[in-house]
Amino acid sequence: MLGRGRRRGIEQQHPHRNQLQELSSDDHCYPTDEMPHRRKQSKTTTRRSFVLNWTLASTFALGLLLLLVQVATWNHSPDGTTIGGMAEPTQLTTANKQSNTPSSWNNNNNNNNAVQQRRHLREVSTTTTIPFPKTLVGIFTTLDDPSKDWHRQNLAQYSQHICALGDYESSTKLSLSEKEACQVIYTFVIGGNMDPNAPTELLTVPDDENNTNKNKAATAQHHSLLVNTKGQNLPKDVHENDCTLLNIRENEHQGKSQTFLYFASLLLKQQQEGHQEQGQVNTIDYVMKIDAQTKVNWKDFFSFAVDQLPPAPYNTNMIGGALRDKAMWWGDFEAVDEEFRKGYDDSLSSSKPSQVKQRKLNKPPTKPHPSQMDRLESFWGNEFGGVHLYVDGQLYFLSSDLVHFVANEALYAKSRIGFGGYLEGLEDHDISAMVWHAPSPIHVVPLTKSQRFWEYPVGPPPAAPL
Repeated sequence: MLGRGRRRGIEQQHPHRNQLQELSSDDHCYPTDEMPHRRKQSKTTTRRSFVLNWTLASTFALGLLLLLVQVATWNHSPDGTTIGGMAEPTQLTTANKQSNTPSSWNNNNNNNNAVQQRRHLREVSTTTTIPFPKTLVGIFTTLDDPSKDWHRQNLAQYSQHICALGDYESSTKLSLSEKEACQVIYTFVIGGNMDPNAPTELLTVPDDENNTNKNKAATAQHHSLLVNTKGQNLPKDVHENDCTLLNIRENEHQGKSQTFLYFASLLLKQQQEGHQEQGQVNTIDYVMKIDAQTKVNWKDFFSFAVDQLPPAPYNTNMIGGALRDKAMWWGDFEAVDEEFRKGYDDSLSSSKPSQVKQRKLNKPPTKPHPSQMDRLESFWGNEFGGVHLYVDGQLYFLSSDLVHFVANEALYAKSRIGFGGYLEGLEDHDISAMVWHAPSPIHVVPLTKSQRFWEYPVGPPPAAPL
Protein backbone atom coordinates (compact mmCIF):
# COMPACT_ATOMS: atom_id res chain seq x y z
CA MET A 1 0.00 0.00 0.00
CA LEU A 2 1.11 3.45 -0.81
CA GLY A 3 1.60 5.91 1.91
CA ARG A 4 -0.93 8.70 2.19
CA GLY A 5 1.65 11.32 1.30
CA ARG A 6 2.78 9.50 -1.84
CA ARG A 7 -0.80 8.88 -3.03
CA ARG A 8 -1.60 12.55 -2.61
CA GLY A 9 1.44 13.45 -4.71
CA ILE A 10 0.25 11.22 -7.58
CA GLU A 11 -3.20 12.76 -7.50
CA GLN A 12 -1.67 16.23 -7.66
CA GLN A 13 0.39 15.27 -10.75
CA HIS A 14 -2.63 13.61 -12.47
CA PRO A 15 -5.71 15.50 -11.29
CA HIS A 16 -7.98 13.76 -13.89
CA ARG A 17 -6.74 10.23 -13.26
CA ASN A 18 -9.90 9.15 -11.47
CA GLN A 19 -12.12 10.64 -14.14
CA LEU A 20 -10.24 8.76 -16.89
CA GLN A 21 -10.74 5.51 -15.02
CA GLU A 22 -14.43 6.18 -14.71
CA LEU A 23 -14.78 7.08 -18.39
CA SER A 24 -12.98 3.95 -19.50
CA SER A 25 -15.23 1.74 -17.37
CA ASP A 26 -18.48 3.46 -18.36
CA ASP A 27 -20.16 2.12 -21.52
CA HIS A 28 -22.39 5.17 -21.68
CA CYS A 29 -19.69 7.81 -21.39
CA TYR A 30 -20.84 9.45 -24.69
CA PRO A 31 -24.19 11.12 -25.10
CA THR A 32 -26.79 8.69 -26.34
CA ASP A 33 -27.72 10.90 -29.29
CA GLU A 34 -24.15 10.56 -30.77
CA MET A 35 -23.97 6.74 -30.87
CA PRO A 36 -26.19 6.06 -33.98
CA HIS A 37 -24.28 8.67 -35.99
CA ARG A 38 -20.93 7.05 -35.23
CA ARG A 39 -22.24 3.55 -36.07
CA LYS A 40 -23.66 4.80 -39.41
CA GLN A 41 -20.33 6.47 -40.27
CA SER A 42 -18.48 3.21 -39.56
CA LYS A 43 -20.76 1.23 -41.92
CA THR A 44 -20.30 3.80 -44.70
CA THR A 45 -16.50 3.64 -44.38
CA THR A 46 -16.59 -0.16 -44.57
CA ARG A 47 -18.76 -0.08 -47.69
CA ARG A 48 -16.43 2.39 -49.42
CA SER A 49 -13.40 0.24 -48.61
CA PHE A 50 -15.12 -2.82 -50.08
CA VAL A 51 -15.98 -1.00 -53.33
CA LEU A 52 -12.41 0.33 -53.63
CA ASN A 53 -10.84 -3.10 -53.05
CA TRP A 54 -13.22 -4.73 -55.54
CA THR A 55 -12.36 -2.12 -58.17
CA LEU A 56 -8.62 -2.62 -57.70
CA ALA A 57 -8.95 -6.41 -57.85
CA SER A 58 -11.04 -6.25 -61.02
CA THR A 59 -8.57 -3.91 -62.70
CA PHE A 60 -5.65 -6.19 -61.81
CA ALA A 61 -7.46 -9.28 -63.09
CA LEU A 62 -8.36 -7.54 -66.35
CA GLY A 63 -4.76 -6.38 -66.86
CA LEU A 64 -3.44 -9.90 -66.21
CA LEU A 65 -5.93 -11.35 -68.71
CA LEU A 66 -4.86 -8.87 -71.38
CA LEU A 67 -1.19 -9.73 -70.73
CA LEU A 68 -1.84 -13.45 -71.12
CA VAL A 69 -3.69 -12.85 -74.38
CA GLN A 70 -0.78 -10.75 -75.68
CA VAL A 71 1.78 -13.44 -74.75
CA ALA A 72 -0.32 -16.13 -76.41
CA THR A 73 -0.59 -14.04 -79.58
CA TRP A 74 3.16 -13.40 -79.56
CA ASN A 75 4.05 -17.10 -79.20
CA HIS A 76 1.51 -18.38 -81.71
CA SER A 77 0.82 -16.27 -84.75
CA PRO A 78 -2.33 -17.06 -86.78
CA ASP A 79 -0.36 -19.03 -89.39
CA GLY A 80 1.70 -20.84 -86.77
CA THR A 81 4.98 -19.71 -88.23
CA THR A 82 6.61 -17.79 -85.40
CA ILE A 83 7.71 -18.50 -81.88
CA GLY A 84 9.09 -15.64 -79.89
CA GLY A 85 9.54 -13.56 -83.02
CA MET A 86 11.75 -16.24 -84.65
CA ALA A 87 10.84 -18.31 -87.65
CA GLU A 88 9.54 -21.86 -87.19
CA PRO A 89 9.01 -23.88 -90.38
CA THR A 90 5.76 -25.81 -90.43
CA GLN A 91 6.12 -28.16 -93.40
CA LEU A 92 8.60 -30.70 -94.71
CA THR A 93 10.05 -28.09 -97.02
CA THR A 94 12.85 -25.61 -97.18
CA ALA A 95 11.18 -23.61 -99.92
CA ASN A 96 10.79 -20.70 -97.53
CA LYS A 97 14.30 -21.02 -96.13
CA GLN A 98 15.22 -17.38 -96.56
CA SER A 99 12.04 -15.93 -95.10
CA ASN A 100 12.13 -18.43 -92.22
CA THR A 101 15.79 -18.02 -91.37
CA PRO A 102 16.32 -16.90 -87.75
CA SER A 103 17.52 -13.34 -87.53
CA SER A 104 20.05 -14.47 -84.93
CA TRP A 105 22.54 -15.33 -87.68
CA ASN A 106 23.23 -11.59 -87.72
CA ASN A 107 22.92 -11.07 -83.98
CA ASN A 108 25.62 -12.66 -81.87
CA ASN A 109 23.71 -11.91 -78.66
CA ASN A 110 20.93 -14.28 -79.73
CA ASN A 111 23.14 -17.10 -81.01
CA ASN A 112 22.53 -19.32 -78.01
CA ASN A 113 18.76 -18.99 -78.35
CA ALA A 114 18.97 -19.72 -82.06
CA VAL A 115 21.11 -22.82 -81.45
CA GLN A 116 18.66 -24.09 -78.85
CA GLN A 117 15.76 -23.60 -81.23
CA ARG A 118 17.50 -25.41 -84.07
CA ARG A 119 18.45 -28.24 -81.71
CA HIS A 120 14.80 -28.51 -80.77
CA LEU A 121 13.80 -28.74 -84.42
CA ARG A 122 16.05 -31.79 -84.79
CA GLU A 123 13.79 -33.65 -82.38
CA VAL A 124 10.53 -32.96 -84.21
CA SER A 125 8.78 -35.56 -86.29
CA THR A 126 9.54 -36.18 -89.93
CA THR A 127 6.46 -34.15 -90.92
CA THR A 128 8.23 -30.98 -89.82
CA THR A 129 11.02 -29.17 -91.59
CA ILE A 130 14.56 -29.81 -90.40
CA PRO A 131 16.29 -26.57 -91.41
CA PHE A 132 19.68 -28.07 -92.15
CA PRO A 133 21.67 -26.48 -94.95
CA LYS A 134 22.01 -28.57 -98.09
CA THR A 135 25.50 -29.96 -98.68
CA LEU A 136 26.92 -31.48 -101.83
CA VAL A 137 29.46 -34.13 -100.73
CA GLY A 138 32.13 -35.35 -103.13
CA ILE A 139 33.75 -38.61 -101.99
CA PHE A 140 37.08 -38.88 -103.82
CA THR A 141 37.64 -42.46 -104.99
CA THR A 142 38.90 -44.32 -108.04
CA LEU A 143 37.22 -46.70 -110.46
CA ASP A 144 38.52 -49.79 -108.65
CA ASP A 145 38.37 -48.45 -105.09
CA PRO A 146 36.42 -50.96 -102.94
CA SER A 147 35.55 -48.33 -100.32
CA LYS A 148 32.48 -47.24 -102.30
CA ASP A 149 30.44 -50.13 -100.88
CA TRP A 150 31.00 -49.38 -97.20
CA HIS A 151 30.48 -45.68 -97.88
CA ARG A 152 27.08 -46.55 -99.35
CA GLN A 153 26.23 -48.65 -96.30
CA ASN A 154 27.16 -45.78 -94.01
CA LEU A 155 25.09 -43.32 -96.04
CA ALA A 156 22.08 -45.66 -96.21
CA GLN A 157 21.54 -45.36 -92.46
CA TYR A 158 20.09 -41.89 -93.01
CA SER A 159 18.52 -42.34 -96.43
CA GLN A 160 15.62 -40.08 -95.49
CA HIS A 161 17.92 -37.05 -95.54
CA ILE A 162 20.71 -38.33 -97.83
CA CYS A 163 20.37 -38.96 -101.54
CA ALA A 164 22.60 -39.59 -104.54
CA LEU A 165 23.35 -36.71 -106.89
CA GLY A 166 21.93 -38.55 -109.89
CA ASP A 167 18.63 -39.17 -108.08
CA TYR A 168 18.50 -35.57 -106.89
CA GLU A 169 18.93 -34.23 -110.43
CA SER A 170 16.45 -36.68 -111.94
CA SER A 171 12.91 -35.49 -112.56
CA THR A 172 11.45 -38.94 -111.86
CA LYS A 173 13.54 -40.64 -109.15
CA LEU A 174 12.53 -38.38 -106.23
CA SER A 175 9.42 -36.37 -105.52
CA LEU A 176 9.68 -32.66 -104.74
CA SER A 177 9.13 -33.27 -101.02
CA GLU A 178 11.84 -35.97 -101.00
CA LYS A 179 14.27 -33.61 -102.70
CA GLU A 180 13.49 -30.91 -100.18
CA ALA A 181 14.03 -33.36 -97.32
CA CYS A 182 17.40 -34.39 -98.75
CA GLN A 183 20.06 -32.46 -96.81
CA VAL A 184 23.17 -34.34 -98.01
CA ILE A 185 23.62 -34.94 -101.74
CA TYR A 186 26.56 -37.27 -102.31
CA THR A 187 28.55 -38.48 -105.28
CA PHE A 188 31.73 -40.49 -105.75
CA VAL A 189 34.21 -38.33 -107.66
CA ILE A 190 36.35 -40.33 -110.07
CA GLY A 191 38.86 -39.46 -112.76
CA GLY A 192 37.17 -41.39 -115.52
CA ASN A 193 39.40 -40.80 -118.54
CA MET A 194 41.63 -43.85 -119.00
CA ASP A 195 43.78 -42.22 -121.68
CA PRO A 196 47.30 -41.81 -120.21
CA ASN A 197 47.62 -38.56 -122.15
CA ALA A 198 44.35 -37.11 -120.87
CA PRO A 199 44.53 -33.84 -118.89
CA THR A 200 44.61 -33.94 -115.10
CA GLU A 201 42.33 -30.94 -114.71
CA LEU A 202 39.58 -29.13 -116.61
CA LEU A 203 38.70 -25.62 -115.48
CA THR A 204 36.64 -24.40 -118.40
CA VAL A 205 34.51 -25.76 -121.21
CA PRO A 206 34.34 -24.34 -124.74
CA ASP A 207 32.00 -21.39 -125.24
CA ASP A 208 30.98 -21.53 -121.57
CA GLU A 209 30.79 -17.75 -121.19
CA ASN A 210 28.79 -17.26 -124.39
CA ASN A 211 26.47 -20.21 -123.95
CA THR A 212 22.89 -19.19 -123.24
CA ASN A 213 21.76 -22.65 -122.20
CA LYS A 214 20.75 -22.40 -118.55
CA ASN A 215 21.31 -26.09 -117.90
CA LYS A 216 25.00 -25.63 -117.06
CA ALA A 217 25.55 -29.21 -115.89
CA ALA A 218 24.19 -30.61 -119.16
CA THR A 219 26.25 -28.05 -121.07
CA ALA A 220 29.37 -29.08 -119.16
CA GLN A 221 28.76 -32.74 -119.96
CA HIS A 222 28.15 -31.91 -123.62
CA HIS A 223 31.51 -30.17 -123.72
CA SER A 224 33.30 -33.17 -122.21
CA LEU A 225 33.68 -32.10 -118.60
CA LEU A 226 32.11 -35.44 -117.71
CA VAL A 227 32.81 -38.82 -119.26
CA ASN A 228 30.04 -40.31 -121.34
CA THR A 229 29.54 -43.70 -119.70
CA LYS A 230 27.14 -45.15 -122.25
CA GLY A 231 28.48 -48.35 -123.71
CA GLN A 232 31.50 -48.48 -121.38
CA ASN A 233 32.34 -51.59 -119.41
CA LEU A 234 32.51 -50.06 -115.91
CA PRO A 235 33.10 -51.89 -112.63
CA LYS A 236 29.94 -53.18 -110.97
CA ASP A 237 30.22 -50.76 -108.07
CA VAL A 238 30.31 -47.71 -110.36
CA HIS A 239 26.67 -46.65 -110.50
CA GLU A 240 25.46 -43.89 -112.74
CA ASN A 241 23.24 -42.33 -110.06
CA ASP A 242 25.96 -41.81 -107.45
CA CYS A 243 29.23 -41.58 -109.41
CA THR A 244 30.61 -38.52 -111.17
CA LEU A 245 33.23 -39.47 -113.75
CA LEU A 246 35.25 -36.37 -114.54
CA ASN A 247 36.81 -36.39 -117.99
CA ILE A 248 40.34 -36.23 -116.58
CA ARG A 249 43.05 -38.72 -115.82
CA GLU A 250 42.89 -39.99 -112.25
CA ASN A 251 45.16 -38.03 -109.92
CA GLU A 252 45.29 -36.63 -106.43
CA HIS A 253 47.35 -33.45 -106.49
CA GLN A 254 47.29 -32.34 -110.11
CA GLY A 255 43.87 -30.77 -110.44
CA LYS A 256 41.18 -33.30 -109.55
CA SER A 257 39.88 -31.18 -106.66
CA GLN A 258 39.88 -28.02 -108.78
CA THR A 259 37.98 -29.83 -111.54
CA PHE A 260 35.38 -31.11 -109.08
CA LEU A 261 34.85 -27.64 -107.63
CA TYR A 262 34.44 -26.27 -111.15
CA PHE A 263 31.84 -28.96 -111.84
CA ALA A 264 30.15 -28.11 -108.52
CA SER A 265 30.05 -24.42 -109.42
CA LEU A 266 28.22 -25.25 -112.66
CA LEU A 267 25.81 -27.44 -110.75
CA LEU A 268 25.15 -24.66 -108.23
CA LYS A 269 24.38 -22.23 -111.04
CA GLN A 270 21.96 -24.72 -112.53
CA GLN A 271 20.27 -25.21 -109.15
CA GLN A 272 19.96 -21.48 -108.48
CA GLU A 273 18.53 -20.70 -111.90
CA GLY A 274 16.12 -23.63 -111.76
CA HIS A 275 14.84 -22.78 -108.32
CA GLN A 276 14.41 -19.11 -109.17
CA GLU A 277 12.22 -20.10 -112.11
CA GLN A 278 10.13 -22.34 -109.86
CA GLY A 279 9.94 -19.80 -107.03
CA GLN A 280 12.03 -21.97 -104.70
CA VAL A 281 15.13 -21.09 -102.72
CA ASN A 282 16.32 -24.41 -101.26
CA THR A 283 19.60 -24.45 -103.16
CA ILE A 284 22.86 -26.18 -102.19
CA ASP A 285 24.59 -24.17 -99.46
CA TYR A 286 27.92 -25.99 -99.05
CA VAL A 287 30.24 -28.30 -100.98
CA MET A 288 32.25 -30.84 -99.00
CA LYS A 289 35.20 -32.92 -100.16
CA ILE A 290 36.16 -36.08 -98.27
CA ASP A 291 38.81 -38.72 -98.90
CA ALA A 292 37.93 -42.33 -99.59
CA GLN A 293 39.42 -43.26 -96.21
CA THR A 294 37.31 -40.74 -94.30
CA LYS A 295 34.30 -42.17 -92.48
CA VAL A 296 31.69 -39.58 -91.55
CA ASN A 297 29.31 -39.99 -88.65
CA TRP A 298 26.33 -38.46 -90.43
CA LYS A 299 24.25 -38.10 -87.28
CA ASP A 300 27.01 -35.98 -85.76
CA PHE A 301 27.30 -34.04 -88.99
CA PHE A 302 23.59 -33.18 -88.93
CA SER A 303 24.00 -31.88 -85.37
CA PHE A 304 27.06 -29.89 -86.38
CA ALA A 305 25.35 -28.47 -89.46
CA VAL A 306 22.23 -27.28 -87.70
CA ASP A 307 24.28 -25.67 -84.92
CA GLN A 308 27.18 -24.18 -86.86
CA LEU A 309 26.41 -23.84 -90.58
CA PRO A 310 24.00 -21.05 -91.49
CA PRO A 311 21.97 -21.57 -94.66
CA ALA A 312 21.83 -19.12 -97.57
CA PRO A 313 22.12 -16.19 -97.71
CA TYR A 314 24.16 -16.13 -94.49
CA ASN A 315 26.72 -18.75 -95.58
CA THR A 316 29.33 -16.35 -96.93
CA ASN A 317 33.08 -16.96 -97.30
CA MET A 318 33.15 -20.03 -95.05
CA ILE A 319 35.72 -22.83 -95.01
CA GLY A 320 36.01 -25.53 -92.38
CA GLY A 321 38.00 -28.63 -91.49
CA ALA A 322 41.14 -29.68 -89.64
CA LEU A 323 43.74 -26.89 -89.69
CA ARG A 324 47.35 -27.58 -90.64
CA ASP A 325 50.46 -25.40 -90.36
CA LYS A 326 52.85 -25.36 -93.30
CA ALA A 327 55.67 -24.47 -90.91
CA MET A 328 55.69 -28.15 -89.90
CA TRP A 329 56.51 -29.33 -93.42
CA TRP A 330 60.25 -28.97 -93.19
CA GLY A 331 60.71 -29.59 -89.50
CA ASP A 332 61.08 -32.98 -87.90
CA PHE A 333 58.42 -34.83 -89.85
CA GLU A 334 58.68 -37.92 -87.66
CA ALA A 335 57.92 -35.80 -84.60
CA VAL A 336 54.77 -34.34 -86.12
CA ASP A 337 51.49 -35.11 -84.40
CA GLU A 338 50.60 -38.77 -84.99
CA GLU A 339 47.16 -37.97 -86.37
CA PHE A 340 48.77 -35.69 -88.96
CA ARG A 341 51.05 -38.52 -90.10
CA LYS A 342 48.21 -41.02 -90.50
CA GLY A 343 47.54 -41.65 -94.12
CA TYR A 344 51.10 -40.68 -95.02
CA ASP A 345 53.32 -43.51 -93.79
CA ASP A 346 51.18 -45.92 -91.74
CA SER A 347 51.16 -49.60 -92.78
CA LEU A 348 53.49 -48.97 -95.70
CA SER A 349 55.22 -52.30 -95.17
CA SER A 350 51.98 -54.19 -95.84
CA SER A 351 50.99 -52.13 -98.87
CA LYS A 352 51.61 -52.93 -102.49
CA PRO A 353 54.53 -51.09 -104.08
CA SER A 354 52.19 -48.89 -106.13
CA GLN A 355 50.28 -48.01 -102.97
CA VAL A 356 53.51 -47.21 -101.15
CA LYS A 357 54.46 -44.86 -103.94
CA GLN A 358 51.08 -43.14 -103.76
CA ARG A 359 51.16 -42.78 -100.00
CA LYS A 360 54.63 -41.22 -100.14
CA LEU A 361 53.34 -38.63 -102.57
CA ASN A 362 51.26 -37.28 -99.71
CA LYS A 363 54.33 -36.24 -97.75
CA PRO A 364 55.21 -32.56 -97.86
CA PRO A 365 57.35 -31.68 -100.86
CA THR A 366 61.02 -30.92 -100.57
CA LYS A 367 61.90 -27.44 -99.48
CA PRO A 368 62.03 -25.16 -102.52
CA HIS A 369 65.10 -23.27 -103.62
CA PRO A 370 65.48 -19.89 -101.87
CA SER A 371 64.85 -18.16 -105.19
CA GLN A 372 61.32 -19.61 -105.17
CA MET A 373 60.46 -18.61 -101.61
CA ASP A 374 59.28 -15.13 -102.59
CA ARG A 375 56.80 -16.59 -105.06
CA LEU A 376 55.46 -19.10 -102.52
CA GLU A 377 55.56 -17.04 -99.33
CA SER A 378 55.30 -13.34 -100.22
CA PHE A 379 51.52 -13.34 -100.06
CA TRP A 380 51.53 -14.95 -96.63
CA GLY A 381 54.22 -12.61 -95.39
CA ASN A 382 52.50 -9.48 -96.64
CA GLU A 383 48.94 -10.38 -95.71
CA PHE A 384 49.25 -12.71 -92.71
CA GLY A 385 52.60 -11.84 -91.15
CA GLY A 386 54.12 -15.11 -92.28
CA VAL A 387 51.36 -17.33 -90.87
CA HIS A 388 50.69 -20.05 -93.43
CA LEU A 389 47.73 -22.29 -92.59
CA TYR A 390 45.57 -24.60 -94.66
CA VAL A 391 42.77 -27.14 -94.17
CA ASP A 392 43.64 -30.83 -94.37
CA GLY A 393 42.31 -32.82 -97.31
CA GLN A 394 40.78 -35.64 -95.29
CA LEU A 395 37.62 -33.48 -95.09
CA TYR A 396 36.89 -29.84 -95.79
CA PHE A 397 33.85 -27.84 -96.81
CA LEU A 398 33.32 -24.53 -98.59
CA SER A 399 30.32 -22.24 -98.74
CA SER A 400 28.75 -21.95 -102.17
CA ASP A 401 30.22 -18.49 -102.87
CA LEU A 402 33.75 -19.76 -102.22
CA VAL A 403 33.13 -22.68 -104.56
CA HIS A 404 32.46 -20.20 -107.35
CA PHE A 405 35.51 -18.15 -106.35
CA VAL A 406 37.91 -21.13 -106.29
CA ALA A 407 36.57 -22.42 -109.60
CA ASN A 408 37.48 -19.06 -111.13
CA GLU A 409 40.72 -18.48 -109.17
CA ALA A 410 42.07 -21.86 -110.25
CA LEU A 411 42.41 -20.45 -113.77
CA TYR A 412 44.91 -17.83 -112.58
CA ALA A 413 46.54 -19.36 -109.48
CA LYS A 414 49.39 -20.86 -111.51
CA SER A 415 50.36 -17.55 -113.05
CA ARG A 416 50.01 -15.10 -110.17
CA ILE A 417 53.22 -13.65 -108.71
CA GLY A 418 55.40 -15.65 -111.09
CA PHE A 419 55.67 -18.77 -113.17
CA GLY A 420 53.98 -21.58 -111.22
CA GLY A 421 51.99 -19.15 -109.10
CA TYR A 422 51.51 -19.76 -105.40
CA LEU A 423 50.42 -23.41 -105.73
CA GLU A 424 52.70 -26.08 -104.26
CA GLY A 425 51.32 -29.36 -105.59
CA LEU A 426 49.34 -30.55 -102.54
CA GLU A 427 45.63 -30.35 -103.27
CA ASP A 428 44.45 -29.51 -99.76
CA HIS A 429 47.05 -26.76 -99.37
CA ASP A 430 46.36 -25.38 -102.84
CA ILE A 431 42.57 -25.24 -102.39
CA SER A 432 43.02 -23.41 -99.08
CA ALA A 433 45.57 -21.04 -100.62
CA MET A 434 43.08 -20.07 -103.31
CA VAL A 435 40.42 -19.49 -100.65
CA TRP A 436 42.72 -17.13 -98.71
CA HIS A 437 43.07 -15.04 -101.88
CA ALA A 438 39.38 -14.12 -101.79
CA PRO A 439 38.86 -10.34 -101.58
CA SER A 440 36.50 -10.55 -98.57
CA PRO A 441 37.40 -11.78 -95.07
CA ILE A 442 37.24 -15.55 -94.68
CA HIS A 443 35.22 -17.20 -91.92
CA VAL A 444 37.17 -20.27 -90.81
CA VAL A 445 35.54 -23.13 -88.89
CA PRO A 446 38.53 -24.99 -87.40
CA LEU A 447 37.52 -28.34 -85.93
CA THR A 448 39.58 -29.87 -83.15
CA LYS A 449 39.87 -33.62 -82.74
CA SER A 450 37.08 -33.70 -80.15
CA GLN A 451 34.81 -31.60 -82.38
CA ARG A 452 35.14 -33.61 -85.57
CA PHE A 453 32.28 -35.67 -86.92
CA TRP A 454 34.51 -38.03 -88.89
CA GLU A 455 37.27 -40.62 -88.49
CA TYR A 456 40.43 -40.79 -90.56
CA PRO A 457 41.91 -42.98 -91.89
CA VAL A 458 39.48 -45.88 -92.09
CA GLY A 459 39.82 -48.91 -94.34
CA PRO A 460 42.66 -50.07 -96.59
CA PRO A 461 44.87 -47.62 -98.46
CA PRO A 462 43.37 -46.50 -101.77
CA ALA A 463 44.74 -47.97 -104.95
CA ALA A 464 47.29 -45.77 -106.67
CA PRO A 465 46.15 -43.98 -109.82
CA LEU A 466 47.76 -45.03 -113.06
